Amino acid sequence: MVLATGLTLSAFAFDALLAGKITYNLYDLKLKTGITEVPWHTSQLLTDIDFWIVLAAGFLVYILWGLMVHSVAEQSKNSQPIQAAVRRRKRKIEQLTAEIQQCREKLEELRTKIDANLAQIKKLQASLSHKTIYWPEFEGEIAQFTKGWLEFISGTQMRVKERQEEATTLVKEYLQLVDSQLKPSAL
Repeated sequence: MVLATGLTLSAFAFDALLAGKITYNLYDLKLKTGITEVPWHTSQLLTDIDFWIVLAAGFLVYILWGLMVHSVAEQSKNSQPIQAAVRRRKRKIEQLTAEIQQCREKLEELRTKIDANLAQIKKLQASLSHKTIYWPEFEGEIAQFTKGWLEFISGTQMRVKERQEEATTLVKEYLQLVDSQLKPSAL
């Protein structure tokens, strides 16, 4: 604040000196051309309108230049955070671009694995289509398994009857499911 006041007073004093010099030179010109015959006195400075016009114009220019410099300084100050934000955003964009590239590589790797798995599935399906399931033999193996399972359940003494009924029901459901899906392809 003190600095601003000092600068303003200095500018005003400098403007006063310039106004005085300009007023003196104008008066001297009038004296040489014969417009006036009274010699110059410093006391005339405060009563001459030219002095006040030059002083006001000079001070007005000083104020306008000051406002313009202040505006430029503010814009410069405000542009620094913007540039920092731009740099931060660029770094973030670079980071996200790298992450996107990694995701793309991983996606490509997964697609390759999916293609390999699909090829394996087709290979296994082709292998299964050439196999024949003999239904009576399959039913016999299931019956033998069920018999062993029921004997195991009987030996555990844990809700035997309930477990046996559950196992029998499951075997029947499984055989019906297999019969509906595989029996036509076994021909």
